Amino acid sequence: MLLYAQAEAAAIQSQKQKMLEAWDKLNAAIETRTRMLQDAEVLSRWLTWLHHGLSWISSAENLILTAKERENEEIEANCGRAILQYELPRFVNQHKQLWDEICAWESSILFHCEEGATASFNCSLETEDFEVASTFIGIHKMLTRSVNQLKSECEECPTNGALASAVQKAVFVVLGEAQPLLPSQVMKNGAALLLIHFYQLKINWWRYWRHLKVLSAKLDILRDLQNLENWIETMEPRVETDDLGESLEETMVLSEEHRKFSRAVASQEEKCRRLAEFELNQLEESDPEWEKGIERQMVENLERLNILPRMPSTPVAVSSESMSLQDDYKPAEELPFERLEGVLYQKLQGQRLSNRGKRSSRWQKCFAVLNPITISLHTLEVIWQDVALTSHD
Repeated sequence: MLLYAQAEAAAIQSQKQKMLEAWDKLNAAIETRTRMLQDAEVLSRWLTWLHHGLSWISSAENLILTAKERENEEIEANCGRAILQYELPRFVNQHKQLWDEICAWESSILFHCEEGATASFNCSLETEDFEVASTFIGIHKMLTRSVNQLKSECEECPTNGALASAVQKAVFVVLGEAQPLLPSQVMKNGAALLLIHFYQLKINWWRYWRHLKVLSAKLDILRDLQNLENWIETMEPRVETDDLGESLEETMVLSEEHRKFSRAVASQEEKCRRLAEFELNQLEESDPEWEKGIERQMVENLERLNILPRMPSTPVAVSSESMSLQDDYKPAEELPFERLEGVLYQKLQGQRLSNRGKRSSRWQKCFAVLNPITISLHTLEVIWQDVALTSHD
């Protein structure tokens, strides 16, 4: 009996040990799967937000493009004054609202970029058998689908800066060379793409904002010129009068009127001088320094988050053949001058006045462009309602 009891006790102890080992193994499997599911959810949620952010950036770029197209349609329809009175303020307000939206998105975009840059799945998803284990088939499909979607989104919203384009190209080189494609790689490189496209949106917004401000300034100048022209036309009868009066009373009245006229002319002198000295090249749409500052911010954030991809550092060698071609190339004829823009005034003679024997006249304001390539002068007669375009070779 004693031997039997000892044997049973040993069997029970062995069975208990197996049960405890199975229990620990079950708990470990549950814990591992829990971590994997949590990390898979984090990955899926982050990638969903990534594409949502890039989609918003694309829609914002489309808003800017649509505004440019509508502006061109208005100009082609000969409604320049309508833009000044109605359309341009609306374009400006809509563009301001877009900037407010960009600022509202910025903190969220930076947060998600930091989240993607610090992603680490070394303990769960990125295991040694990540490439071959059937458990990760769904993750592989998700990553591949996400990378393809990133390529499509970047094609729809291309970068227009040399630095941003180089970073984007380097990102896709890294993703293309990755074997296997790991979740942390997709998140870090996706964060880099999100960041550079966001800063490109800022630059594109600023460029169109500068364009709107310059357009507004040009239209203000045209409005001031039109008002001054109208004022000059109303003053011309006084300039052309040569009556000195037939009595002291008439002469004194004429003198007082002339003094008032002189004061009125003097009050317009500063405006006239300002308009006469104004040149369109004073209004520059581009602002390279601001754009360089934005690009510096972009690079600083990429470096801070450690998501700046490895860029090719080898300089591009210039072959002797290409150098000889450059030396052989010379322009057939140097341009005699640069493209010139400005405002011209042309005095138009009218009908002869029967009571004074003089012709009436008026000044016609024209916006002129001198093309150095075709050596032709294009003039735009600025009239309140009708706009006529003429060319003089």
